[in-house]
Amino acid sequence: MTEISPPTRPAFNAYALPLPRRRAGEGRAAALSFLAHLSIAVLVLWRDARGKAHCVEDHCPHRGAPLSRGLVIDGHLTCRYHGVVVDGNGRIERVPAMPDCPLEGRKAVDAFEVREIADGVFAYFPSVERPEPHGFEPPPEFTGDDYTSFLCTATWQ
Repeated sequence: MTEISPPTRPAFNAYALPLPRRRAGEGRAAALSFLAHLSIAVLVLWRDARGKAHCVEDHCPHRGAPLSRGLVIDGHLTCRYHGVVVDGNGRIERVPAMPDCPLEGRKAVDAFEVREIADGVFAYFPSVERPEPHGFEPPPEFTGDDYTSFLCTATWQ
């Protein structure tokens, strides 16, 4: 009998540009799917109360509902299904239906390092060989004075 491995998220030891900065607005979450090395990551990106962007897997650790359908409250992402609150590190901040829930404080979804450069929000996708983010040098087109640009994206279907 052949064992079938579950699908995995992209792991290619690189920063990728999943979202233009304007889509990561305050008070709302943005869902996105990202294809890399024949794996698809379904992610959610939002800004906390200080305006810092965060990126985690787009599923609630409780029942798997999309966190991107939730609300950003006090800088944390709140699932609309049962109200589970997840912070920018992928930890369960609160479970309102169960005060003192043993899940509070536990890491429940993968979080991705985020850097904002020019008009883009870049997320780091780790690999087994390089789990920690490394230095990121954006292309000169993003930072050089010789270039002017605007980031254009489209939905591919």
